[in-house]
Amino acid sequence: MLKIRTLVPTIFDALRAIEQGCRKVQDDAFFLPNMATWMRIEGGYCMGCLATCTIMEVTGKSGSDLTSQFSYKAIVPYKATSERARAFGIKDDDFGLLENAIDLLRFNELYALLKFYGLENHQHTWQAVEWLHSNRNKTLHEGSKKEDLNRYAIFLREQLIPKMEQWFAVDK
Repeated sequence: MLKIRTLVPTIFDALRAIEQGCRKVQDDAFFLPNMATWMRIEGGYCMGCLATCTIMEVTGKSGSDLTSQFSYKAIVPYKATSERARAFGIKDDDFGLLENAIDLLRFNELYALLKFYGLENHQHTWQAVEWLHSNRNKTLHEGSKKEDLNRYAIFLREQLIPKMEQWFAVDK
C-alpha cells in the first residue's frame, strides 16, 4: 500500500493532481461529481468530491475501478476514511488530512493545504490565502457538475498554480 505523501510529495504535485483529476473525470462514465460526499458508491456509479477526483488521478483509478471493489450488498452510502483509503490502495495515515485540505480548497480555503505541506509559516502564506479569497469568488458546491470541475481545472492551471509557484518556489 502506498502513502499519500509518496503520491503527492509537494503542494505543487497536489495542485497539479487536483487540476488533472478535474479533467480526468470528464470522460469517466462511472463517476458523478457530488461535493457533499467524500466518496459514495451507488447504482454502479462512484460519486465524489474534489478530493475523490484528485485521488483517482494520483492512483490511476476510474469510477469503474472503485465501484468494482465493493460487492452489491457492501455498497453503502458513505465510506469511512479507512475504506476510502483502502479502495485507492493507500495507507490511512495522512489520507484523511489531505482529503480535508482538498475539500476546503473547493471553498477557496487554501490554509489547510499549505499546512499539510508544512507551509503554514512561510512568508507568503497569508498573501496566498488572501489572494485566493479575492480572486476566486465561485466555489465547487453540492450541485457542481463535470463542467464546473473543468472550469476549476482551468482556474488552477492558469491562475492559482502560477501564483503558488511564484510564492512558494524552492530556491535553487
